[in-house]
Amino acid sequence: MGDFDSLASPPKGDNVLTFPKDKNDTDTLLAIKEALGRGYEKIFISGGVGGRLDHTIANIQSLIFANKLGAEAYLCGDGETVTVINGRKAEFSETCRGYISVFSLNENAVGVNIEGLKYSVSGASLSNMFPIGVSNEFVGKKAVVSAENGMLSLIWQGLPDDVTII
Repeated sequence: MGDFDSLASPPKGDNVLTFPKDKNDTDTLLAIKEALGRGYEKIFISGGVGGRLDHTIANIQSLIFANKLGAEAYLCGDGETVTVINGRKAEFSETCRGYISVFSLNENAVGVNIEGLKYSVSGASLSNMFPIGVSNEFVGKKAVVSAENGMLSLIWQGLPDDVTII
């Protein structure tokens, strides 16, 4: 589904949904709206990161949209996954390796808890103006990230099945 503006012509088929190029919603947001309309509560967007930075930022904003409507949504690509949490915990398995970054999407996220990573905090405040949550590291332990109040963006090297949102 989408406007297929990057193709010479749109694909054919009963399952193809074509939209005008001139529209307010991005193709990713259209796909999220379609998934939500069909009752999906978990959405995986392949190729949603990397490439054009403006599209990546728009896709993260689309994750916020899905989250506000009660869905888990993930951007996957370039060996990374992005999701957002708000009022929930993200649990990562002890098999995770590499980096994870945690950013506040609100002016302030308070009561931030990060356990089981190289740098842990309890009851911290994160601001969307200071990137202190960048480049934390998995250390072979179960890791948990949460905030009492505020929306967090989680970006890690790995796959969506590395995390359980509870």
